[in-house]
Amino acid sequence: MTEEKKLVEGLYPKEGKVDFVKCQLSIKKDQFTNWYKKKLENKDEEWINIDVLVSKQGKWYCAENTFKPKPNAQAEGNDAEDIPF
Repeated sequence: MTEEKKLVEGLYPKEGKVDFVKCQLSIKKDQFTNWYKKKLENKDEEWINIDVLVSKQGKWYCAENTFKPKPNAQAEGNDAEDIPF
């Protein structure tokens, strides 16, 4: 099952109009500020990662990337037989 995307409120991307501009971002200040203030409440996270995505209809949008890698089995001291190869 895939995790539901968490949209970044107030951040609107669009494709650049010339070759050297890959993406343009527009920020609706009040909307984005409210979203960002909610993120500041989580003191455990140092970074906010945002992906620029394209919907099936071709519209660009921003979503928070909440991926967290699983800890390395060897770093946790597990036996080699626990490592899936």
